[in-house]
Amino acid sequence: MASVAMPAPESWLEPLSLDYLMTYFTYSRGFRGGGFNALITVQAPGELSSFQPETLDNFELGFKSIALENRLITNIALFYGVYDDIQVPTTRVFVDSGGNLQFESLTLNAAS
Repeated sequence: MASVAMPAPESWLEPLSLDYLMTYFTYSRGFRGGGFNALITVQAPGELSSFQPETLDNFELGFKSIALENRLITNIALFYGVYDDIQVPTTRVFVDSGGNLQFESLTLNAAS
């Protein structure tokens, strides 16, 4: 994670009728580990199916201001996230060899 914050110069505050103004930018990267599904699936009989780690690059741009002699506080933040190999809980429905309806609950990776 990395973050940069910058308060506005005093010369900007008076014309805008603000007591305080700050802007910031934050970048962070997170992940969720991969693993194996707890079931031996119909698609892969005899072996456990696996899923890849998920990663997220998160970008945040924000503004914080105080105005009207500390009577109005405003915080605004914009977020944007870029996922790679996002993990999605999925339920597959199929008919087994005996004609019975079966369900499998799995974790799969979706597209970026």
